[in-house]
Amino acid sequence: MIGKATLAAATLMVCSVFAASTAMAGPVITIGGLDGAEHWTWIEAEDAIGGTGSTGVYNSLSISGAPNNADYYSQETSIGSGNVQLTFAAPVNMSADTKIYMRASIERSRRIAFSVDGGAAVSDHMAIQPSGSLPSQFLVQSVNGSNPGSAAVNLGVVSQGEHTLTVTKGDSLTLNWWRFDGFLIYDGTPVLPTAPVDLGIGRVWLPNPTSAASPVITGSVTPTFDISGLAEGNRVGYLLDGEAYTPGTKISAGDHQLVVYVLENVSDSSDRIAFSGANFTVVPEPATIGLLVAGGCLLAARNKR
Repeated sequence: MIGKATLAAATLMVCSVFAASTAMAGPVITIGGLDGAEHWTWIEAEDAIGGTGSTGVYNSLSISGAPNNADYYSQETSIGSGNVQLTFAAPVNMSADTKIYMRASIERSRRIAFSVDGGAAVSDHMAIQPSGSLPSQFLVQSVNGSNPGSAAVNLGVVSQGEHTLTVTKGDSLTLNWWRFDGFLIYDGTPVLPTAPVDLGIGRVWLPNPTSAASPVITGSVTPTFDISGLAEGNRVGYLLDGEAYTPGTKISAGDHQLVVYVLENVSDSSDRIAFSGANFTVVPEPATIGLLVAGGCLLAARNKR
């Protein structure tokens, strides 16, 4: 997970990018070489564009003093429905098991609908922290004893690359509002973060998710990365299990959390404008395991002499 220490440790593996701006909405992270891993991406609220039937406001202050990312999106509606649009990039082709998780405040359980690139909408009641303050973690709870809500909505297959996400809150009541600071899109079964990471200077981030059942990748594993759409001054960082990772380095056997992030500038507390990763377990090829065992037995036999 990303914290002060790990970001400081990652400084040597972080680069400031000096490139011409492009027409892309933001950096696009592509991850290769990890077929079978659980991949994910996080969408920051700063990308939200107000839609129909509502007045949307991007805010740069914390909500009710709650310990959270200071950047969030607030939407108030006069007729009870409205939508926002956000852009995001899937780091790989994501499977039919892909779900979206919402970190937000809603005044009561509401049916929230999600649509990717204008496709068919998927929805469910999502009752998330109805007190009005943005939580420092994902919360799902019953509101007024009805509509207990869902932790996630299944998006289905999402292809690699840039997409537009439309999020719609629909109901017939008046004076409805909601606030959110982001969405997690995860292909698999995540363990959601339970606490924020304090970066100081009023900036708090959501840490990366882990896996409930880390999928196995057999053989030699060396991930590849392609990051496009970078602007001048953007800072790119790579972490493996919370420590600085050098792209091109072979990953050893065991359970792993890989994170790729892009910051707006060199400051640790600057806006995180792209955030993706993968969870997986590396197991050597059976032949390699046999050689390791044989080598160990030979060494033991020599030591007995």
